[in-house]
Amino acid sequence: NALPNPNLYLLEESIGVLARTEKDLAIKSLSVAERQAHMLHALDLYQQAYRATGGYWTGINVATLCTLLHKTEQAKAVAKNVEQQCQECLLSSSTPADPESLYWILATIGEAFLNLQEWEEAENAYRRAAVVAGKRFGNLRSSQLHIGLLCDHFQQDPTWKKKWLPIPSVAIFTGHMVDAPDRSVPRFPLHLEPAVREAIGRWLDANDVQIGVSSAACGGDILFQEALIERGSESHIILPFREELFLKTSVSHPQANWEDRFAKVVRNATTTIRAARDQTEEHAIAYSYTNKIIAGIARIRASELDTDLFGLAVWDGKPGAMGGTADAISTWQALSIPMSYVELSQVPTSKSEKLALSPVTTSTILKDAREPLATKGDTQLMSLLFADAAGFSQLSDREVRLFVAEYLARVAILVEAYAYDIAVRETAGDGLYLAFRTISSAGACALDLAEMVESTDWFALGFGTRLRLRVALHIGPVILAHDPITGLPKGVGAHVSRAARLEPKTPVGQVYASEAFAAFAKLEPNLPFQCRYEKQLEWAKRYGTFPTYLVSREIK
Repeated sequence: NALPNPNLYLLEESIGVLARTEKDLAIKSLSVAERQAHMLHALDLYQQAYRATGGYWTGINVATLCTLLHKTEQAKAVAKNVEQQCQECLLSSSTPADPESLYWILATIGEAFLNLQEWEEAENAYRRAAVVAGKRFGNLRSSQLHIGLLCDHFQQDPTWKKKWLPIPSVAIFTGHMVDAPDRSVPRFPLHLEPAVREAIGRWLDANDVQIGVSSAACGGDILFQEALIERGSESHIILPFREELFLKTSVSHPQANWEDRFAKVVRNATTTIRAARDQTEEHAIAYSYTNKIIAGIARIRASELDTDLFGLAVWDGKPGAMGGTADAISTWQALSIPMSYVELSQVPTSKSEKLALSPVTTSTILKDAREPLATKGDTQLMSLLFADAAGFSQLSDREVRLFVAEYLARVAILVEAYAYDIAVRETAGDGLYLAFRTISSAGACALDLAEMVESTDWFALGFGTRLRLRVALHIGPVILAHDPITGLPKGVGAHVSRAARLEPKTPVGQVYASEAFAAFAKLEPNLPFQCRYEKQLEWAKRYGTFPTYLVSREIK
């Protein structure tokens, strides 16, 4: 921010974070009065920082908030000062050499010109910023939001933000593995690899895809990931279980060294996510679960950037088993994701001939065209809730009696409202474990529980301390059984353990969710809650560090 004094920089950052929080609250507010109050508070904070530091970051926020609050003359005066300050930065010999700093200088000039209603100059500055932005798509999205606010205020073209600062598309991918030597009917023979590679690259370029999500099996998946890496794109890999198991089931090939290529794409991926630690006995369920996580993660990314989401497959055009390519296509198509596929059924007759890229239509593949799945029937996808009351171990015997009579009784009434959707319910001391058939009920119940505990006056009921609740949510395949000791339904498996590891690290009074839960939630319409990325969190018992989401009521 071109501030020579580090203390001034820290001051600007500290006050700026508070101001940005107020500004975000203003944008989300439904009430005009609340929006006005948050904007005025944000403006006051930004002005404090700007007066103390003279930094252009807080300065441009002062200008924009003044514009939105109809303080027109003040907005223009500050915008003009900030624009001149940034122009001087560009001409100075001390101009930041790193692209990110240069981006923000140019984007700030663009925003200043918008406040001054000088549209052509604003466009020129933003287009210059887009050139240096590189793959910093979050920066582009942040600037787009400000362009949108100002265009709405001045009643200008709302599409300017995407024209001036275009953000590339997000893609999901599924595809057949290359044929094993003993495959009786060829589907993806090794000699088709160059043609498939060319078709994938052609599709990525045609749809301006620079963010991709897929698994990493030999064949189509790895070719897709390699194409992303060659283009310097953002790539995300979702594995159904840990690498050594996945290598055996989906990568190793006796006629080609796919293991090294797998290692390279994993090493160069932006992120690699393991949907589970261990391989479930029901492979089809594990792969189907992974396909939905792929779609959910991609939809979260596309939503964050407000950009398009497309799907591509390498497919022979035939139905297949659950968890396979045809099933993924059908699942994603049902989510209204535009799908295309590389037609493996069309074999090139010469090196110059290209494989066709075709759109998937409703007549191409039907959900009932899947081959039937043979399973034991005891493994089902469940949304899992774990909760416990903080400080329970410190309660006296008198308070423990109250806990059963007052706390557990209230929880029981609340849980009973969701009984129609609960397959498993267990308690142990203050611990609560519920397995739901739908993600909607799990999220709603979790919030109901947290809000009930937070709003109850526990002191009035005779407790010497306030009861607080931690709630964690996860989703995954669960083995359903009957407990031979209690005779009650029981849900067990690796995903139950995963949910249990998140709950102890959840802050009291809040509901946290795993990335898998957030991904599945993004696939469901009209949920009564939202999942917002919170942070990378180290889960209990050295289970690992994972992206974690805060669950809250949906703001309409």
